Amino acid sequence: MASVELLFCLSIVNAGGTPPALSSQGASVEAQATHYVVDAAGARQVERRDRLPALMVTPNDPAPAAVQLPSGALWRRDESQFWVGKVVSLGDHGTQVFTEFDSGIDHAEFLSGFDQTPATPVWQTATNLDLAVAGCDSAEDDDLHVTLHQVVTSGDQMHRQPVVSLFRSSSPTPAWTWNFPVQIGGTSRIAMSKSGQVIVAAILNNYLGRAELAFFTPASSTPVAYSTIPFFTQLRGFDLAADGSTLYLSSSTQAYILDVATRAVTHQIGLPTSLDCHALSGDGRVFAFGTFGTVELFEKNTAGAWAHTYTRTVPGTCVCSRIEISDDASTVAYGFNFYDTNLHVRIEALDVASKAVTLSDDAYGTGMLQNIVSDVALSADGNRIAVGLWGDEGNTCPELRFYSKYGTAPLATFNLPGSVFEVDVSADGERVAVASKAVHANTFASGGTIALYAFARQDLRAQGVPVAGGRVAFQLAGPPNSPALLLWSDQPAQQPTDLGLIGTLYLRRTALNSLPMGTTSGSGQAAVEFALPGSASDIGRTFWFQGFCATPRRLTSDWITLTILP
Repeated sequence: MASVELLFCLSIVNAGGTPPALSSQGASVEAQATHYVVDAAGARQVERRDRLPALMVTPNDPAPAAVQLPSGALWRRDESQFWVGKVVSLGDHGTQVFTEFDSGIDHAEFLSGFDQTPATPVWQTATNLDLAVAGCDSAEDDDLHVTLHQVVTSGDQMHRQPVVSLFRSSSPTPAWTWNFPVQIGGTSRIAMSKSGQVIVAAILNNYLGRAELAFFTPASSTPVAYSTIPFFTQLRGFDLAADGSTLYLSSSTQAYILDVATRAVTHQIGLPTSLDCHALSGDGRVFAFGTFGTVELFEKNTAGAWAHTYTRTVPGTCVCSRIEISDDASTVAYGFNFYDTNLHVRIEALDVASKAVTLSDDAYGTGMLQNIVSDVALSADGNRIAVGLWGDEGNTCPELRFYSKYGTAPLATFNLPGSVFEVDVSADGERVAVASKAVHANTFASGGTIALYAFARQDLRAQGVPVAGGRVAFQLAGPPNSPALLLWSDQPAQQPTDLGLIGTLYLRRTALNSLPMGTTSGSGQAAVEFALPGSASDIGRTFWFQGFCATPRRLTSDWITLTILP
């Protein structure tokens, strides 16, 4: 074995489940249609549901076009007509995909980011409940995942039981479950901090006209605190800072900033209109909301006071539909719908420090179906932006779009069979998870997809679900004709080590192992399989990987976190 010590002066230690099938639940399937409504009360998405004979629903959902491994679609998961992909989250450094369905066959699914098409859930929860308003979130730095759904009681859609459940990647059985002490007919929201150590669930108690908030740690199903905010007729905005310090939420008329540690309302502001476009930065010091034709930006100064610092005006008959702020508070990205035609959208990015619009792209559709910006997500540094659209009847406006913070056009677009409802981007911007419908949102039908994409080309990639006792294939792209190693460790670096031209080491220097990958090809490619330990006690164990080439000495810029699954 080659010695990493000789190559770049680092010490080294020499190295060396199928879920139950979904049933069709009879001869009918739950279908839905969603429309975007703009009226005197504001703007919102309105969903209608019913059951259709199963034979009536035949979504045209072909496999995506073949894409080279370095970028684009990594895998997709669909279950024909039996559910619609509406929510999705990425966890464990973008390597785990989590979702929950509340239309068709209602359940949660956990998938590996290293799978292939057709992706198969590592596990899924039971399908015997009638759910509504499903939501989910995942920890960036851990294998923690949380859901908040409402269980329909006795078929009464206006009396639903909100339930919070925490999962780990190792089991479909929740680590814990907690029920709100009320039944409601309103909406609900769930969020988890980047570390997974702060969880906040919110419901709209429409019968008492208030918001109710439950705060958790992953250690216990007993809330750390439970609080209420009166005079809530709608729950529109909800965003937890990535560091878990601050919570933003809004009704139709007021926005609130809460200190999570004390649950105290530290700031309150009146809203000009009732919309769903609200965002808080990952450090809790910048928030923004959209209106008809504007984005309003607020920043916390060094004295801790909030100030309105900028208004971005977009001309035309338009309304802001989605907005997001990067974790580092450097970038605001947002989308506007032009509701005079319901075919034209604009996507922009704003640099917070300079107040300069660094990205502006107009996209147009054709036909009668509504084209809106359904979701926006950013990398932690704000440099990578993923946008989901509903798309158009004429099939001319791609529904999934990747952008740089700086530019006038997408870096990549993907024309999907149906509408995108939600996107999520890993903190490093490398991966994008997408929840979509098999047909357009306006179309009364069922069927959908959960998919995973690589935002850009990578120089280290893993493939194969990392089950205990399994093997994962690693592919490296580096200089041609160079000896290559796969470095691995069971500990990440506490602080990445900058080695100059060699690159940055993200693995713990004192716990390094290596696996020879041979010599790269003339095009710089090398591959090797890594055998995972097979003991049941290893499930949940995490490894970190990075590539190294010797001639010239280079570390891969990409590194991979891999948690062993059941």
